[in-house]
Amino acid sequence: MPVEWQPAGAYEPLREEAERRMGGRDPEDWPTVALALALSVPIWSQDKDLEVSGVRVCTTGELLDELLEANGA
Repeated sequence: MPVEWQPAGAYEPLREEAERRMGGRDPEDWPTVALALALSVPIWSQDKDLEVSGVRVCTTGELLDELLEANGA
């Protein structure tokens, strides 16, 4: 899977929303949540703090399961 770098301008407009969603749980996670909102994608992380964001969070195990399923394994 290619990785595409996103500039801060891609998610900065969603900062307030991301901070609100994190509810003070871990304020340093706002960029991850804001970017996921901006791109309408889930977050790949083992960080339990992100679960309060309202964005789908996939663990490594879940991601691997989905990739195997998508490839017919």
